[in-house]
Amino acid sequence: MDDYDVVIDALQKHRDRLWDMTNRNMNSEYFPLNIMDEIRLFEQLDAAITARKNKKEWVGLTDEEIEQIVDHWNDPAMFIDAIEAKLKEKNT
Repeated sequence: MDDYDVVIDALQKHRDRLWDMTNRNMNSEYFPLNIMDEIRLFEQLDAAITARKNKKEWVGLTDEEIEQIVDHWNDPAMFIDAIEAKLKEKNT
């Protein structure tokens, strides 16, 4: 399996189990009254799987970028803001 991710695997197994239970319940004479709860769980599991699959690797600052920020800002608060802005730029 390419790019195996244990979190995605676990989420997918839970989703598959929920799907099996939902199918059994829907075919039962005791149709569940809480089907909307099951649908919400599907939506939440699908959203979690998609979010995990779309997760990017963290990108840090290069030595050159750090040097540019250090050389440009004397005020510690502005220095921290500049670092935070650069990291947000690289990771979103």
